[in-house]
Amino acid sequence: MERVLKILYDSSRKRRGLILQRSNGSFGFEAEELMNVYDEELGKRLGEQRTFWSRSTQNPLTICDSPETAEREARSHIEWLSKSQD
Repeated sequence: MERVLKILYDSSRKRRGLILQRSNGSFGFEAEELMNVYDEELGKRLGEQRTFWSRSTQNPLTICDSPETAEREARSHIEWLSKSQD
């Protein structure tokens, strides 16, 4: 099981990078995008739109020795995050 240690958002807050600690003690990162899901049947009844975070498949599994290394790697491998000042 992974534990999220830090979340880094882009300026729109529709993309984020997660700094993770894995159950084996290693650290890594994942990129996610906010996705909209529109359920047609539910929408007919409620007009409701839902969102969820979807992990990007652009980044390979990363294994780092510390959260700081994972964040540094995330900032260098996730294009939008490398341009962020956060």
